[in-house]
Amino acid sequence: MILNKQILIFIILAFILCFATVSLSAQRITDVKTASSPSTCEEVKHHLDYAIIDTNKINEATLILIFRLGRGESSAKLNKLRKANIEEYIKLRRLNHNYILAEGERNNGLSKVEIYVGGKLAWEIFIKKNKNIWDTCIE
Repeated sequence: MILNKQILIFIILAFILCFATVSLSAQRITDVKTASSPSTCEEVKHHLDYAIIDTNKINEATLILIFRLGRGESSAKLNKLRKANIEEYIKLRRLNHNYILAEGERNNGLSKVEIYVGGKLAWEIFIKKNKNIWDTCIE
């Protein structure tokens, strides 16, 4: 009888764990940032901070950021300003490895910054049209 109770408790706990895992997976999928909504100031800082932390953990890694103008943007100065702001942030956070800031082809939607850690796309930051990267911090 005691063995049956233990098996029943184990089955119930396994079911609860499976349900919680499925629920968390669904939550992550719905939280994915889409190109139709710009990243918040907190998201920008979060992505950059974790990119720096993760890059520092990888031996001889290079942090790569690709800046892409969005639809309806034509100012090369805007991308240069965005790059300068991000570079200043990276320097303040003391990245221990090399980093590359580059400009890529135009994005079809919002402007974005692609963040690569260890050669893999880790995050994307989306920016409002014709705005600087930190404009969401002061609105």
